[in-house]
Amino acid sequence: MAMPERRLFILAVDGGGFRGLFAADLLRRIEDRWKVDWTGRFGLFAGTSSGAIVAAGLAAGVPVASLVGFYRQHGPAVFRRRLRSGPSGLFASRHDAGVLRARLGEVLPDVGLAEFPVPLLIPVADIAAGRPSVLRSAGLGARVLPASPHRLRDAVLASCAPPTWFDPWTPRGGNPLADGGLWANNPALTAFAEAQLRFQVPADSLRIVSIGTGRSRRYYGADPERGFGRLRDRWTGWGLATGWRRERLVEFSLATQSTATHATLCRVLGDDPAKPRRILRLDFESDDVIRFDDPKAGQELVDHAERVFVRRAREIAAFFEAPPSEPARPPPEPDAPP
Repeated sequence: MAMPERRLFILAVDGGGFRGLFAADLLRRIEDRWKVDWTGRFGLFAGTSSGAIVAAGLAAGVPVASLVGFYRQHGPAVFRRRLRSGPSGLFASRHDAGVLRARLGEVLPDVGLAEFPVPLLIPVADIAAGRPSVLRSAGLGARVLPASPHRLRDAVLASCAPPTWFDPWTPRGGNPLADGGLWANNPALTAFAEAQLRFQVPADSLRIVSIGTGRSRRYYGADPERGFGRLRDRWTGWGLATGWRRERLVEFSLATQSTATHATLCRVLGDDPAKPRRILRLDFESDDVIRFDDPKAGQELVDHAERVFVRRAREIAAFFEAPPSEPARPPPEPDAPP
């Protein structure tokens, strides 16, 4: 008698600052339509930066409506620019990480990752050692790759700290940790690798729902449909006159990284992005760049979530009406090396 297919569903949410509202609102619509039990359906959660708020919240049983409310209610305070007065202002990040920490405390439970039973991973960057790092919950940890000793809120705070926007988070006796978007803004590929390593589920049995936070149709150069555009758009340099284009460069870097990750996963899984079977990517494009620290874009992001939900309803249904994940049971571990 043939054994039934063991299927593992993964939810991966991109970073994107306030644009995480798009992901939260889209997931709210999915939950309302299919009455989703998130921890019952998904066997692994992954989130980077703002996506870590959403992924950790769902893994912890936080109502998705509360996550939407987090962005709506607290976005203006979290992304308020600090007044840089006096010499100390020269060394201050743009936004106050203390405000973000306090607001995270209102939506996420105070629990250690080492006691968190749901498989969850959060990419961060060790900016002292110059290397990527993955913070894991007890549900994902093992003897070789143990669960992280940090609190859930601290792990999310670290992953939400892009350089110059928020200060890095430094654990006691450890290196400063910053935004996981520096190397894994789209955490789907990292989650895929972890699932293969930890649960040894065949690639054919994985189903990944990957939620983006939007990208622009154009980042540099004048738009032909708008004539010659402004001097700033026509100028191709990177100097003082263009502000080094640093904000747009960050947006461009995150967008290309996320797109490349999805393309790589599609190749690995043999999936056609136009007809997804194993990886469902839900994202949107906008005419202009939506800054990831702009809470005034709230309604635009919600409108994009509605359009994606309606346009991709059939593909979404195929993933959310399928049988859910089986309980993830890691294989027995080998004895630790001496």
